[in-house]
Amino acid sequence: HIIGSFTDISLQKQQANQLERRATTDELTGLYNRPGGVALMEDYLNGITDKDIAALIMIDLDNFKKANDTYGHIFGDVLLKKVANAIRKCFREQDIICRMGGDEFLILCKGISVKDMELKAGDIVSKISELEGFENDFAVSCSVGYVMIPEEGVEFEELYHKADTAMFIAKEKGKNTFSKYTKTE
Repeated sequence: HIIGSFTDISLQKQQANQLERRATTDELTGLYNRPGGVALMEDYLNGITDKDIAALIMIDLDNFKKANDTYGHIFGDVLLKKVANAIRKCFREQDIICRMGGDEFLILCKGISVKDMELKAGDIVSKISELEGFENDFAVSCSVGYVMIPEEGVEFEELYHKADTAMFIAKEKGKNTFSKYTKTE
């Protein structure tokens, strides 16, 4: 005689997948959250070869605190959702898009040249500034900074710092624009 049993574990697998998704996804925007997105970016960077090219892009909304303070946090949440959808439309499925927190977004854009990145950065700024449907005709804008990989490195923390530096340069240029990281010697 052979005696056996089986247990259907599909429900447990489904619950585990839901927990993992919650742990790596930003609840408000549906993008990766900081831990989920950064882990994927680090995995990509750890496996990068000499032939790979990419860009790390930092996006920060201009005057977001003022929007929250003036119109309230519900308004701010709606704004973040619309911005996340606009950003999502600018990138491909293979790119890694995450909300770092607050009004900052970080994207690893794979297989992109400097020339194409310049066009994409301009497209991001335009798409976000064209967002409509806000009370009191609130004008949305962003500052974008980016760094090229492997031209400026392959270590996440170094690239993150450089993209952040470039984004602050865009803000200093008057906001609603973009800047590429370049060495200042």
